[in-house]
Amino acid sequence: MINLRRLIGLMLVAGVMGLGQPALAQSTKQKPLRLPCGAGLVQQRLEPRLIPVSYQVADLTAGQLRIDFAGHSTFLITSPQGVKVATDYNDFYRAKELPDIATMSGWHPNHTTDNIQPSISYALKGWDTGVGLPRHNVRIKDLRVYAVPANIEQDGITFRFPTAIFVVQSQGLCVAHLGLLGHVLEPRTVANIGRIDVLMVPIDQRVTLSFAETIHNIKVINPKVVVPMHYNSKYTVEEFLSSAKAHFPVRRPNSSNLIAQKSTLPQKTEIHFLLPPYFSQGF
Repeated sequence: MINLRRLIGLMLVAGVMGLGQPALAQSTKQKPLRLPCGAGLVQQRLEPRLIPVSYQVADLTAGQLRIDFAGHSTFLITSPQGVKVATDYNDFYRAKELPDIATMSGWHPNHTTDNIQPSISYALKGWDTGVGLPRHNVRIKDLRVYAVPANIEQDGITFRFPTAIFVVQSQGLCVAHLGLLGHVLEPRTVANIGRIDVLMVPIDQRVTLSFAETIHNIKVINPKVVVPMHYNSKYTVEEFLSSAKAHFPVRRPNSSNLIAQKSTLPQKTEIHFLLPPYFSQGF
C-alpha cells in the first residue's frame, strides 16, 4: 500500500512539472526585436539578398526606391518588387496607383481617410486610436514600414495633432516621413528612427515647426536627401529654401519624382525640391 501511494505521488509530481513546462516556455519567450532603420548587418540579413526577376518593376532594380510626390504630404514610394506605400493617405491628394500600405500621420483631413480600399493590406494611423501609441511594424515582400510616435503630450505641453514618424525600408535604403512633427527631436527618438537616406520634412511653419527647428532636426537625423513637403504656397517654399541654403546645397530637379539608390546618393545632406504635380513647370 505504501509503494502504491509513493507511485501515485510521483505521478502527480511528474504531471505538475509537465504542465508547468509550457507556461515556463511562454513566460521566457521574447518578442521579436524591432531594429531601427540601417541598424547594420543583423538587420540586413533579414532582407532578401536576391530579387526574382519576375517580381521587379520595369524601371527599378534591387537597391532602388521610386518616390513620387502626389502633393501636400502625400508620396507614393515603390519598391523593386512592386510594393507601394502612400504616405498621409487622404481623399484630397492621391497618387496614380493604389498602395499596398497606407500611412496616416495625423487625424487632420489632409492626412487621413476612412475610405480604405479592400486592396490596401495595411492602413496605419499615427496616433492613439484607443489601443495605445502606434507601434506599427509591417512587412510585405522587400519592403518594411514602422512607426515612431511623436508629438506626445509631456510636461504640460499638448500638441494639437499627435503624430508618428513613418519609416520605409527596402534593401538597405531608408526613407522617413516626419508627418506633423511639432518639436525638436530628442536623442532617443533619433535613435529609434535610425539611419535615414531620404527625409520628408514639413515646412509650413504653422502646424509644425519653425525653419530653424526644422533645420536642427535635419542636422540631427543627417539624411542624404531632404524633400520639403506640407506647404500651401510658393512663398513658403522660397522662404524655406532661402533659409536652408545657408546650411545645405539646394537642388531643384524640375521633377515630381526621384529614384533613390545608394550609389547615387550625395555624400552630405542636400535639399531636393520636388515639383508638386499640381503646380506648373518653372515653380
